[in-house]
Amino acid sequence: MTIDNKMVIVIPVFNDWDNVSLLLPLISSALSIEVNDVGNCEVLLVDDASTIAFKRDFRVEELAHIKAIKILRLKRNMGHQRAIAIGLYYVRQNLTPKAVVIMDGDGEDSPSDLPRLINTCAESSFSKIVFACRKKRSEGIVFRFFYLFYKLIFRFLTGVSIRIGNYSVIPGQLLGDVIALSDIWLHYASGIMKSHIDKTEIAVDRAKRLSGESKMNFTALIMHGIRAISVYGGVVGVRLLLFSLVVAVTCSVLILVTIFIRFFTALAIPGWATNVVMTLFVIILQTMLFILFFIFVIFQNIDYNLSFAIEKEYSYLVDNVTDLT
Repeated sequence: MTIDNKMVIVIPVFNDWDNVSLLLPLISSALSIEVNDVGNCEVLLVDDASTIAFKRDFRVEELAHIKAIKILRLKRNMGHQRAIAIGLYYVRQNLTPKAVVIMDGDGEDSPSDLPRLINTCAESSFSKIVFACRKKRSEGIVFRFFYLFYKLIFRFLTGVSIRIGNYSVIPGQLLGDVIALSDIWLHYASGIMKSHIDKTEIAVDRAKRLSGESKMNFTALIMHGIRAISVYGGVVGVRLLLFSLVVAVTCSVLILVTIFIRFFTALAIPGWATNVVMTLFVIILQTMLFILFFIFVIFQNIDYNLSFAIEKEYSYLVDNVTDLT
C-alpha cells in the first residue's frame, strides 16, 4: 500500500456542532506552523447519530490548511470510543495517510499542540504513536478529585498508570495494527496502552471547552472509566482474586485469635466473641461474592472482545459519508 504524504484528523461528534465549527478554523491556523513530513490535511467528523443537524457557518475554502472535510454518519449512537474505532477503520479502508490524529471536538484537546504531536511522531520516523499527556487540567476541583480517585483505582486494579486520553497521532503504517485491537472498541487509550505497539507521550495542558457545557454526565464518566479498566479484565480478575484471598486469610486469622481469647484466656467479654466471628465471616462472604460478580462482568467483556472485529460491524453501523468540500 502506498502511503500518501497527508494527515487525517478523526473527530467524534455528538450534537457538538457549535464547537466543531469553532474548532476547525483553529486547527487550520495551528497547521500554518510547519510540521515535518506531512502535507495536506483532511478532517473526518464521525457523527455519532447526532439528533442536531450540522449547520456550517464557514466554507472549506476559507480553511487554508484543511483540504477536505467529510462527515461519516453512524446509524445509531455508539459512544465516542466506538465512533473513533469506526472512523479509524474508514480511514484504513479508504485513505492512505502518513499520520492520523485523534482529537475530541469540544476544543479541550488544544489544536495549538498539533504541531508538537506531529513533529514528535516524525522524529520517530512515524514508527510510534504519540499521545498527549495532560499535565494540567481545566476542570473544577470536584472533577479533579474524582479523576485522581479514578487513577488510583485504575492503578490498583491494573498495575499501570493512565495519564492519556484520545488526543494522539497514529502513524499511517501502524493504523492496521491499531484497528486489529478489539480492545479499542471499549476504550481507545487503554487498548493502546495494553498492546505492544510502540508509543510515547508529550506533556500538554488541557484546554477549556470552546463553548457550552459538556454533555457527558457523571454516570457516563463512571461507565467510561469502567470500560478503561475492563480492557485489563484478566489482570483485574487475578488481582481481585488475590485481594479476596488476603481478606479471607486475614479474617480467618482474626477468627482464630478471637476463639483463642474466648476459650483460653480470661480477657473475653461475654457475647463479644460471637459478634466478632459473625462480623468477620460476613466480611469474608461479602468480599468473595462482590469480587466473583465483578470478575464475571469483566470476563464477559473479555469473551466479547476476543470474538470481535470492527469490520464485522462496520457495514451495519455506518449510514453514509458526506463530503463537504
